[in-house]
Amino acid sequence: MADVLRDLGTWTSVTGDEQVSTLHLLAALAGSATPEGAFLRQNRLTSDAVLTIGARCRAEVGGDDAAFARDHAGDADAVFSVPDAPTPDDLTTRTGGRRSATAARIMGHHLPRGNRLNTRLGVARMRWWAVSHTLNYLVTLSAVLLFVDQALGAGPWWLGFCAVLVSIQLSAVPWSVWLTVKVVSLWLAPPPLSWVVLGSIVFELAEFRDKLWMKRVDRAEPGLPSGYFWRAYWREMFAMGMDRMGADRHEN
Repeated sequence: MADVLRDLGTWTSVTGDEQVSTLHLLAALAGSATPEGAFLRQNRLTSDAVLTIGARCRAEVGGDDAAFARDHAGDADAVFSVPDAPTPDDLTTRTGGRRSATAARIMGHHLPRGNRLNTRLGVARMRWWAVSHTLNYLVTLSAVLLFVDQALGAGPWWLGFCAVLVSIQLSAVPWSVWLTVKVVSLWLAPPPLSWVVLGSIVFELAEFRDKLWMKRVDRAEPGLPSGYFWRAYWREMFAMGMDRMGADRHEN
């Protein structure tokens, strides 16, 4: 432990701090040859991981601890501070197509925009969300194509109506509407296609669960209701429509 304490000055110079904190103690211990240090490294808690996680947490502490303090986020000494995510307005100025700017504006209400998810648990949940989102998209697209193929082929014409029902997402409508639509689509779908519809429902629920969790952490609102997404979606669509109408009137 004497070697650990002797090495603390190195870590304070690396992080730009003037005082020793728990961050430096844990980083020095993780890089030491002690049994405790070996135990931490076996659990993937290396010195770099300690500093990275500590900087991402950015807890409310004194201003002398540059690796943690929020008020040092813009200083040159805060070498481990995490930059803020780009805003939809930034994405608008960097992309030439109107469609990409519109998508960025809408997705800003659905996906995290801050740094609260820059933790090991947050990254894991974001990965699970990406997997469930991809599966939901692929299965839903397959169901829509199968319904359209059946409606244009030998199947009844009303299967094309099922394609519209399956494509309705929970993020755009209230729970009551979404549940009614999915029950109707399951009831109208023939037995082979009903399993595809059921798969899209399961993956959509998994995606929505992780997305709601991420948004609650991002906004620091544990009680954020599930209806936040569809309200934000239609509010943003209305705002974009009004903006576009105002731009058209200005051009005319």
